[in-house]
Amino acid sequence: LNSYGVTFGDIQTNGNDLKRLKYITDNIPDEHKEFYRNLPLYRETPEFFVIHAYLPVEIETIEEVFGPDQPGSSGLLWARFDMSLINTEKKWNKVGYFGHSVTSTYGIDDEYMNQIIRGPNIVLLDTGCAFGDGSLTAICHQTGTVLNCPYGSKIAKVVQ
Repeated sequence: LNSYGVTFGDIQTNGNDLKRLKYITDNIPDEHKEFYRNLPLYRETPEFFVIHAYLPVEIETIEEVFGPDQPGSSGLLWARFDMSLINTEKKWNKVGYFGHSVTSTYGIDDEYMNQIIRGPNIVLLDTGCAFGDGSLTAICHQTGTVLNCPYGSKIAKVVQ
């Protein structure tokens, strides 16, 4: 949002209800909004998948989320895992990578301010970059190498 002229202060001041959120999104050109609206809800390969927020641990495939008895895409975008779900064996048979829930809110400390969280077939990667005091984190699926770039820095470091 910063590249659209929205500051972190604007988000803190205006991001708590729909009318104030509209103030923030008014800065985004319509063609960019359309691009974001048309992005896929997830990406999947034979070995892993990437979803913004959540996938129920009791289902085997992402497609089950869109079935007649399921909540649909809302959970993929907005739900959160708790530690018991993170540590639960998943029915899905590949690694899932998720953001949305800042890992520091889980109360796990290590030498890196915001570490990733791993559980059976799950990796949580959101280390708070969007909030101006965290970092941007990436992982290589093949090697497990984790890169971390603190907010405001231009250089990422291997941290795990």
